[in-house]
Amino acid sequence: SDMCIRDRTYAFTLDLNVSLQGRTDNSGNYTIILYNVNDLINPAYSLIETANAAGNISLSTNIIQGSYKVLVKHPMYLQRLLNLTLTGNQTETVTELLAGDSIDDNAINILDFGILSGTFGLSSGQSGYDSRADFDNNNSVNIFDFGLFSGNFFQTGDNQND
Repeated sequence: SDMCIRDRTYAFTLDLNVSLQGRTDNSGNYTIILYNVNDLINPAYSLIETANAAGNISLSTNIIQGSYKVLVKHPMYLQRLLNLTLTGNQTETVTELLAGDSIDDNAINILDFGILSGTFGLSSGQSGYDSRADFDNNNSVNIFDFGLFSGNFFQTGDNQND
């Protein structure tokens, strides 16, 4: 009987390429959540993955073939949505993540400004320095970080319903 063959599920590797606004080094830990398009309530996969400086992430688990909404989040950047139909081993590029989400709530607002203003003009090692507002990752919070923040003020990140 060939019944088993028809019911077989295939799983594939998924690599993502990510980039962070204002940075040349895209390394760090990213939250990656995959929702099957038929269930936008319960994540099919929820992963914490590490990118290298070039922004390459190889997911640590194989993904069952199908159509997904993939959410990609860095703690200081707005979440991005990638619509994905996985039919084989794939590499996908995620739209650049926007800077300014110091408190990691997927919105850039007055709460994030509070973090930025409280540490503005300070550098790593100084009392009161908060790296969550160092969007360009140069170990000081300055006008360049403010520029990234202010350009994205009042924006919110994507979610699986977008």
